[in-house]
Amino acid sequence: MQMSVGSGVVRRFAGWLGFLLACVVGAAAVFGVLYLFAPVAPALWTLLMVPLLVGTALAWLLARMLGPRLGLRPATAGIAAALIAALPLTGLITAMLLSPAQPRAAPGVDPRGPHQTLRTPAGSAIAWWSLPPAVPKHRTPVIFLHGGPGTFIRPRDFAVGDGFRAAGFRTVFYDQSGSGASGLLPAADYTLARAVADLDALRAALGAEKLVLWGQSWGASLAAAYARAHPDRVAATVLDSPGDFPGEPLPLDYSATDTDGGFQPTLRDATLYLLIGHAPQLAEQWQTQRDAQAVGQARANRKMFMYGYQCKGAPAKLPRPASPGGGNLYPQLLLQNDLERQAKVTGPLSTAPMLLIRPACDFIPAATTARYMAAYPAARRIDVPGRGHGFFGHDAELRALLQGFAAKDLAQLP
Repeated sequence: MQMSVGSGVVRRFAGWLGFLLACVVGAAAVFGVLYLFAPVAPALWTLLMVPLLVGTALAWLLARMLGPRLGLRPATAGIAAALIAALPLTGLITAMLLSPAQPRAAPGVDPRGPHQTLRTPAGSAIAWWSLPPAVPKHRTPVIFLHGGPGTFIRPRDFAVGDGFRAAGFRTVFYDQSGSGASGLLPAADYTLARAVADLDALRAALGAEKLVLWGQSWGASLAAAYARAHPDRVAATVLDSPGDFPGEPLPLDYSATDTDGGFQPTLRDATLYLLIGHAPQLAEQWQTQRDAQAVGQARANRKMFMYGYQCKGAPAKLPRPASPGGGNLYPQLLLQNDLERQAKVTGPLSTAPMLLIRPACDFIPAATTARYMAAYPAARRIDVPGRGHGFFGHDAELRALLQGFAAKDLAQLP
């Protein structure tokens, strides 16, 4: 009799363990199917329903098999396990939907003035500006490649370009696709190859055989990718605070800079980041690119100072420069991911003259700078103490460095 009671307790305990296992397996299946199905899901509702159906069905089936051991009817055990397995995802969805929406900035007046628009063969609509020198000396244009990805040309970029114009070069500026005043692309089209094609389309529209590429931060990454694809079309390169080298990303290092602790995303933000990175075909069903731009600009408008762009302990905080708006999280994440996936560079990118300017308090690691230097055999490097990434707040100093390089090293260009 005692053995019968004891064995019954053991069976009941084993049954409860099996029931809990059914719930855990079902919940794990929900998230596993969610991860695997996301890249091919045609709509958000299918992304949620298919994993829930698969996971809860599995939990229901396992619990029905174990129901008699619990003293429960199989149907009751199955329904209970299915509901419990669905709780983690449904709870997460509810929390995301209840997460407060971010404020949006209203469109403002573009402080950069009128622009031209280039329609490329691939279908991009590129906003661009051309500033001629007072005394033209060279046919080869200088094209500025802004940082980001997903940011835009700032008015200060026009002013810094005076360094090249003083040496007789025409300077050309453009918002890369998906940012600023340029047209948006489908999420799947934000690739490094498309960014290179847009740049080459602008070269062709200018009627230039070769270009002087002036890249800042991410713009240096794009310049390297362009040189890799079209080495014969690069007359010279200037890299200011160069960002990740193609195929060889490294963690950023803010140890030498002032910082405000960084951006703290909400659940809505985190969901958008995950969708853009893992299921870009669904991201705009959660938040459109236009909405993402408006949210990003509102967030930028609340920050008066540029933490992370100046040396730690600088006597004055660095004010934010004038901004036209139009920053876009979609190209920022997708292009950065594509840059990381590139095959490693094994030889020189360009043998043309190259100047690399590295501020001492740059958050880009020194190893990345060394990688650029190795890829450009004719490179010359200038290290500038007491300055942060992009030389923000020190435009005159950067302008003088550009003018000196252009007047001396680029004097023989046509």
